Amino acid sequence: GADRDADGIFGQAQGGILLLDEIGEIDTNIQVKLLRFLEDHIIRPVGSSKDIQLDVQIIAATNRNLKDEVAKGNFREDLYHRIAAWTISIPPLRERKDDIALLLEYYAGGPLKEIFTPEALEKLMHYSWSGNIRALRNAVKFMATKRRIEGKPLVDVSCLPDDVREYIPSRAHSIEEQQALMLLRHIEEAFGVTTRKQTVAEKVGLENIDNLRYRVKTYFQKFPALFEGLPLIRQHYPDILG
Repeated sequence: GADRDADGIFGQAQGGILLLDEIGEIDTNIQVKLLRFLEDHIIRPVGSSKDIQLDVQIIAATNRNLKDEVAKGNFREDLYHRIAAWTISIPPLRERKDDIALLLEYYAGGPLKEIFTPEALEKLMHYSWSGNIRALRNAVKFMATKRRIEGKPLVDVSCLPDDVREYIPSRAHSIEEQQALMLLRHIEEAFGVTTRKQTVAEKVGLENIDNLRYRVKTYFQKFPALFEGLPLIRQHYPDILG
């Protein structure tokens, strides 16, 4: 057993901010302990008999829909309400095509035209990236290694991971669908700041909650797939989105 004080990650974060990544993955025993800490901000270091009051702000991140996990019994509802006081929803990478080029340039370490052939870059830009940024980062590492081993001047299509090279993109969004997606993203962002539907409606230029509800309902009937990455809209319109 432990015979001396140990700060642990919470103690080390005293006076600062602690990021809890993938919080949706923690088991129920840890959830109980985390809830207790969030209620009183007190810890007892390993090997100590004294409690310590901490001043630590918590940021939690997850790629899961925690409300769904609560409904399934996998995540404590009281803990969810503790950590969901302020939420920021980031759309999946496939819905942020403009970010793909920036991320490729960042992880590849240089201008795209000096690293990728146009054909390879086009496939990378149209890939779905279901694994989001982690998948893109790993793909860049794979391509850099293959380019180096094969002595190629640029990353061409043959250097791409198999799933990227063989990917066939789905149909392009219509103009109406693109406009719907843009408005829905703005609505999602607004719900991340306030829960008042009237305020959200005004922020996105829809004047009142009736217009807001009409747009959500209409877009869900026409383009249900657009709502996959919009948990806050789902939370506020369960009667429409189910």
